[in-house]
Amino acid sequence: MKEKEFGMPSRSAVIDVGSASLILSVFEGKSLIYENVIPWGSISVLERGELSNKAVEFLEKTLDHLFELAGHLGAENIKVLATGIFRTTGNGKNMLKRICERYGVKWKILSPDEEAFLSYSACMEDFGEDIIVADVGGNSVEVCDYGEFIYSKEYGARVISKEFGMIPPIPMREIDDCVKKLSTAFSHIPRASRFVTVGSVGVLSSLFIEGLTDYCDCVHGTYIDRVSIEDNLEKVRKMKINEIEAVGKAFEGRGSLFLAGMVILRALLDAFGFEGFLVSTKGFRHGVMIIENWR
Repeated sequence: MKEKEFGMPSRSAVIDVGSASLILSVFEGKSLIYENVIPWGSISVLERGELSNKAVEFLEKTLDHLFELAGHLGAENIKVLATGIFRTTGNGKNMLKRICERYGVKWKILSPDEEAFLSYSACMEDFGEDIIVADVGGNSVEVCDYGEFIYSKEYGARVISKEFGMIPPIPMREIDDCVKKLSTAFSHIPRASRFVTVGSVGVLSSLFIEGLTDYCDCVHGTYIDRVSIEDNLEKVRKMKINEIEAVGKAFEGRGSLFLAGMVILRALLDAFGFEGFLVSTKGFRHGVMIIENWR
């Protein structure tokens, strides 16, 4: 008999297919028991507005691996939730459809407001309702203030890295110029009194500041103030990509995006008028498990 026949929680998996990484989260009931983060790394993901051939190859290989891993871990139900670049790339949608149907896996491309609300729901469980949540991804930033969807801006780490040249080493004046432009784009007067970040950018920033090298749930709830972000922007801007990736396992494949992500966080502080933010290691994949009737 399966565990659920005894009233025990069954296992399920959610795979976050984002613009900077793929994340497998396996839950027993609503409790997370396993997580695996695989970054896109140095792959040129987009070519002429579509997924590149290398990106398609990487996506198929990685999803094959994650589906098999989820099954090995006993997941009876697997959901694939895509965001960012998959909203606009036709071959990305077709690729997801083909591979998910082959495995009999449910899949969905989240709208920006769905992504924002699910991320807010995941954070609300730990930090309360009085929060504004910024989900900082590779392609876009979604903001949800006190449960209300505010906006989605296509200024994620991958976009900022490429379009604004936020690849280290780089002069501080260029960072300052980028922060000013982004803070204007992100401008919003929040209802909430606390600011929470979702996504690898906040987690990596916390790890870097704390001197940690691998993903660790211990940074969940960490508070990062403006001074810490500014001090560490100064350090990271002088580093080479290979030096960033050599910091530790969590930074592998993130060398070209880490600085851009920190610049986004700095701009969001200015845009919202906060002196710091809380880091959440959770995201919309956790929100799906919290909102049981969400489809």
